[in-house]
Parts: sequence; C-alpha cells; structure tokens
Amino acid sequence: TLDRSSAASDVYKRQVYIEYGNEMWSFATIAGAANFNEARKEVLAGNSTLNQGNETNEAVWSMRRYAKRSKEIAAIFYNVHGLNNPNDRIRPVLGFQYVSPESNLRKLLEYIQQNFGAPKNYFYGTASAPFIGQVSVFNEGMTVNDYLNHLEMENNRMFLATSNIMDQGLAWTKFYELNFLAHEAGGFHDASYTLPGNLSDLQKKAIRDTLAAAMENPRITTIYNDYLTNWFTYGGPGSVFTWFVAVSYTHLTLPTSDLV
Repeated sequence: TLDRSSAASDVYKRQVYIEYGNEMWSFATIAGAANFNEARKEVLAGNSTLNQGNETNEAVWSMRRYAKRSKEIAAIFYNVHGLNNPNDRIRPVLGFQYVSPESNLRKLLEYIQQNFGAPKNYFYGTASAPFIGQVSVFNEGMTVNDYLNHLEMENNRMFLATSNIMDQGLAWTKFYELNFLAHEAGGFHDASYTLPGNLSDLQKKAIRDTLAAAMENPRITTIYNDYLTNWFTYGGPGSVFTWFVAVSYTHLTLPTSDLV
C-alpha cells in the first residue's frame, strides 16, 4: 500500500516503478495468457484499436493490449497520487522481450504513439532482461574458469557496437525519449531450474558446486563491475538495473543509487 498523505514517511518520496506483468510477450505465463484471452475478447466485441490496419495476428492484438493496459494503469496511479509526470515518483515502464526489439518493442511504441500520443507522456522507460551467462554453458565437465570465461565473453559481446539486439532496443527507447531499464538481469549462476533433465542428481550437484565456487572467485568482481558499468554507460542517465538472482555483494562495487 502506498501512503499518499502529506504526513507520509520518507518511503513515500521514493520512486516506484510499475510494470503491468512479467514477460507479457510469453503466452506460457499466467499473466501473458490472461492478457492474450482478454485481447481476443476485446477484438471480438468490436470497435477496438487492437486489430487496426486489419491486423489478424492474435499475438499482435495481445501485445497491443499490453501496451494499452500499461498506459491505463499508469493513468490510475497518476490520478490517485495527483501526478501527471512519468519522471516523478510514479514511473511506469513498458517491458519487452530483449531478443526481439524490432518485432516487439518498436511495435508497442508505435501503437501507443498512433493511438494515444507520445509514449513519454505515460512511461518512464522501457525494460528488458539482458542476462549474461546463459544456460548453454552448463555441463557436467564445466570448470570455474569455463564459466567465468563464458561470462566475460558474453559481457564483452553484449556491449559491442555491432550488438544489434542491444542497439535496436536502445535506439527505439531513445527515439521516443524514454529511459533504458533492466527490469531483471544478472548472471545465470543459479541453475536449479535450468539444468538438463537427463542429468543425475550427482551431476547436477557438481554443476551447482562449480557455480557456487565461481561466485566466490575474485574474478567475478571485475566481470560484474564491468557488466554494471557497461550497462549504465550504455543506457545513460535515468537507466536502472534490477538484479534478478541474489549474489554475494562482498566482491562488488555497485552504483547503488541506480541499482534496485
């Protein structure tokens, strides 16, 4: 519950980031599936902008509804708290699938612009999940150095000038004068739900032990500091980073003012 009274504590003065739902582009999630069904109902009821341009792809209807509903939720918060600026305390964000900025983010922003006006009037920024240390590296013979080398490689590759995925997401975000956020990110060092099912419990334990040892290796300091520094340098002022899986911060020097 957010206390909007004048007598509220300092907690009230902190920024609140709002997202309609997690991974709404995925219809395998509860929220994504519910939004998909609601989009179909709206189109079938008639007089909807979700199928404008004679659009017949139901997945497009769903993503348009996600954008529209996110805008409506933002308006509710602004009204309750007497605000009208997404750069103030209430900061709605529009999430998108990190690997699909052209087919996902661009279309969301274009839909808002065409039907409701500039997205910056409703949203503080866009948000995706730029993880490093993807699960493809997890195998029985993986060593600590194997995993750390993989993290370094992905970190360097992510922020290369030729990294089309990152560049496209940032370009569309800045084109619409929004901020660039990571609503969940970090390293895939918790493999508890991603290990191949054909491995034995003993094999899985060996991989988890290797990952745990990697988190205690001093090299992780440099890797994650570079990761965070690159992110804030790339995203510029106003960018936010939310670490998804907890790590030991003993080794890290983090820009805590922008780390959620």
